[in-house]
Amino acid sequence: MAKTRRRKRIKIKGVFRLLVLVIAVGFGIYLIIKGNFSSEDPTYVLEYDEIDIRQNYQAIVVRKEHVLKSSSSGTVVQIADDGEKVKRNQRIMDITKSDDEELNLFAASVVTETEITKYNLEQIDGEITELKKEIADLIQNKKYDAVNSLSLELESKIERRRMMEEGFSEETYNETEVGTGELEVGESQPIETPLAGILTYYLDGYEQQLTYAEVMQIDLEEVLELDVTPSISAQGVVQPGDALCKIIDDSYYYLIILVEPGEQNLYDISEDLILEVGNQKVSGYIAEMIPTSSKVAIAIKVESYIEDFYKNRFVDVSITQETHDGLVVKSSSIVTIDGQVGVLVVDRYKNISFKPVKVIVRQNDTVVVKEDAFYEFVEGKNTRIDTVGVSDKVLVNAANYKPGDVID
Repeated sequence: MAKTRRRKRIKIKGVFRLLVLVIAVGFGIYLIIKGNFSSEDPTYVLEYDEIDIRQNYQAIVVRKEHVLKSSSSGTVVQIADDGEKVKRNQRIMDITKSDDEELNLFAASVVTETEITKYNLEQIDGEITELKKEIADLIQNKKYDAVNSLSLELESKIERRRMMEEGFSEETYNETEVGTGELEVGESQPIETPLAGILTYYLDGYEQQLTYAEVMQIDLEEVLELDVTPSISAQGVVQPGDALCKIIDDSYYYLIILVEPGEQNLYDISEDLILEVGNQKVSGYIAEMIPTSSKVAIAIKVESYIEDFYKNRFVDVSITQETHDGLVVKSSSIVTIDGQVGVLVVDRYKNISFKPVKVIVRQNDTVVVKEDAFYEFVEGKNTRIDTVGVSDKVLVNAANYKPGDVID
């Protein structure tokens, strides 16, 4: 009887130990699964880095363009390649007169264009007069809030009028008839370029309208709405006066961007800029600021080569205005407590505390802040304030937490 009880007790102990073991293993697996598959870590570690302050624009490309036109009819055989950098007097194509030319005759590509709205002094004088009347009426009716914006518009138009009257001395378009005139059947003549530059067979039809000298007189906002598709200039047979190609001066060109009124104050005449176009970085400087109907055009002179600039009329440009360095913080980490801007920091025990920060700059969802300490006037005294440092753990979406909380 006693032996039977002992056996039962041994069995019960064995079952109990097995149960404890199963529970322990199960809990361990649960912790592993929770650790691996739980929600995303709400913190990140601060790092020291730099951030570029950039603005993105679509720019109008204004180049020095020299169109070469044929002085004879004939069949064109291109020798130089599109995009090739050619020398002065270099042979770039041949034109030959043949018996079957009339059978194969077709015109060179006809480049269609849309007439761009142009302004003249009489028109802008009328707009200035109307604005002055509107401002006078507002003042008479004591509607002073509306006067400021109209006054800025008036100043812009007066400045544009001044610039239109003075004009730009720089001309960026020329054309030349090349060849020796009409050919006899079977006769061939080489065509040489009268100047050096980048050769292109693509024309878009706006060569004479989108020149630097014309910038003051056209509606640049309208230009950005144009669908400009370059076409091959000379194919097969040409007639006298047909465009054969154009030569682009690659020593410099202009990128013209449009900014909102007031935004031009971020820039200065002659200011050096770093531009990103595609995967390329080039430098340029501000040559001119030009008031338009409702925006301000900034002409940036560039003296570095950009891929395909010679045939594209528009390019996307990113301009780096400034570079700042410091600790990089996500904007969702910034909170304000008792009037003090700061972040919530998590210590090794997962306790949450508030640390004030000094914001250097904001760019989209990123904020750059001072490291370790900064100074502020507190009760009239310049006071050192300790702040975050490298490797501190900071909460994302800090508005969902408060100091004194403990994160799971």
